[in-house]
Amino acid sequence: MTLKTFKKIFWGNFAINILLNLILGGDALNGQIYKGKYFLSEHGNQTEVSAIIYYFSLVHTVITFGSFITLFVAGLTLKILGKKPEDLFANQPQSDDQD
Repeated sequence: MTLKTFKKIFWGNFAINILLNLILGGDALNGQIYKGKYFLSEHGNQTEVSAIIYYFSLVHTVITFGSFITLFVAGLTLKILGKKPEDLFANQPQSDDQD
């Protein structure tokens, strides 16, 4: 996988996360489970959802923010080492995909 492909996947996943938050009324990180009911929350507004939607939102949001932190740490590490992202893929064999 090239860096360009990885960035496309990350930004696509991030956009999907924002879209889902708008459609569902928030995310599980801001939500809560109260008296056996599941709530997503966004800016103080809570939306009751099923358990499967709640846990899907929780896992998807954690993965999205986890990948952001991973990219941030990787970029910071490259900056400290004085390397460019392209250097990571310099010795890999060329693939046929047209990224």
